[in-house]
Amino acid sequence: MFTRQIHDIRQIVGAATPVEVEGFAPVQHPLLPAINPVYQFRRDLLRPVIATWKQALHRHPHQPIQGLFLTGPSGSGKTSIVTQLFARLNVPVFVFDATRSTDLMEGVRTVGIEDGNTIDQPGGIVQAMIGGYPVLINEVDVLKPEEGTLLYSILDSGQIATPDGQVVKAAPGFAMIFSANTNGTGDDTGLYAGTRRQSAALTRRVRVVEVGYMDADQEKRVLKAHFPDLDAALLDKVMRVLASTRNSANNGSDGILRGLSTDETVSWINDALLSATMERDGLNPFVETLMWNYANKLQYDARDAVRKLAQGVFGGAAA
Repeated sequence: MFTRQIHDIRQIVGAATPVEVEGFAPVQHPLLPAINPVYQFRRDLLRPVIATWKQALHRHPHQPIQGLFLTGPSGSGKTSIVTQLFARLNVPVFVFDATRSTDLMEGVRTVGIEDGNTIDQPGGIVQAMIGGYPVLINEVDVLKPEEGTLLYSILDSGQIATPDGQVVKAAPGFAMIFSANTNGTGDDTGLYAGTRRQSAALTRRVRVVEVGYMDADQEKRVLKAHFPDLDAALLDKVMRVLASTRNSANNGSDGILRGLSTDETVSWINDALLSATMERDGLNPFVETLMWNYANKLQYDARDAVRKLAQGVFGGAAA
């Protein structure tokens, strides 16, 4: 179904010489991720994703599949590093968002209707195994631990037995990637309600990579790409607030348990620019819209701390 093609990704990694990675020739596929043209890649995160993909392409049929487990705070870029790389390699990705009630057999078989009759159809995981492209399971740490049994079977043998007795073997290119806010050992912060302690049998079968927030210089480039006309002084103020919330979260100060994410920051700036009329009422749009996009999601004492922080940086009225 897919024709392999070498892609030179030097531009996305900022290299001066060719960086060749195998992918697919251009193809129309419903699971092909859309390219975000302003996305900023991080080399430290690209390496394990590319290593996982190369192993998937060239795995011997008798070798186990070595998966990838990306762990880190909300909004740190766990999902996007996967989808944006494969978007540029023309590789589809089956993205499965897990919940506490998820039955992974949904990814093995689904029920469809054909000519008025109910029929079994291969689920997204089985379709990816047949097609030879990656599966990304988000929030894997909310699954019931016993659901891991299905994952172990696929990772260990590269195949799965379907309910109708068929054995499906993974084609080259099939990879299993997981993302979660915890590393599967439970949540000690209280930030991620619903997460469960997973069996060490899962992490034993995967590479585990910690995904933190990007550094300030790179994050500033991301924001500039999103808002090329934003005043430099305003952007510097945004960066000060961003850094302060994360420092407070790291130090456990002001009741702030988590920092402002990149996605929240983009939404915040966008809302602030669209809400300039607040100034007529003596309000600073950058203060008020920060509350909408971030502070109001925190506990009460933290909300007050964030408002005071923003007012100190932007002023109580128009900046």
